[in-house]
Amino acid sequence: VSNRSLKTSDWLQAQETARKWEEWGATTEPLPKAPPIQYAVSSFLTSQGPQGRNVEKNTYHGFDVLLRQRLIPFAKPFASIRAFDNLDVVTKFVESWSNLQAGGTLADSTKKTELERLRFFFNYCKDRGWLDNNYAKKIKLTFATAKKFGLSPEEESQIFNAIPAEDLRVFCLVMRHGGLRISD
Repeated sequence: VSNRSLKTSDWLQAQETARKWEEWGATTEPLPKAPPIQYAVSSFLTSQGPQGRNVEKNTYHGFDVLLRQRLIPFAKPFASIRAFDNLDVVTKFVESWSNLQAGGTLADSTKKTELERLRFFFNYCKDRGWLDNNYAKKIKLTFATAKKFGLSPEEESQIFNAIPAEDLRVFCLVMRHGGLRISD
């Protein structure tokens, strides 16, 4: 196979190494065979549960929902986790759940959280040699930003015009521009 030094003087160890090289057909060990998707999911969830990192109950539940209720049903046509070593497959998976909800679509914050969980899972698979790339990192979700709080100009003028005393009105204007909350 090769004329490479084994860096050993032990004949039995050299024969064992040469036998492995002949079996592999190369002087390096072949990449690990990618496991079935169910094994990868259960291995990951075990590593996050009480025997592993012991993540918070809600975090574990979020991983469980993403992987067992979304990933495994989506991945039925695929034999192993290696199928997700493809940007098109990962993108189609993200699209399949990003519009999935009984009453409509998922909230933007939920989509972002789910994508982060998927990236974390694929990173776990990549660290074990089951995937070559984490294509979930290449997916970027864009969201429309909307004003989350505050009064419209009409509401603001109605409130300040309803204040009878001038000194109270001045005080409320200072509070308004100094960080007045709606509940105040």
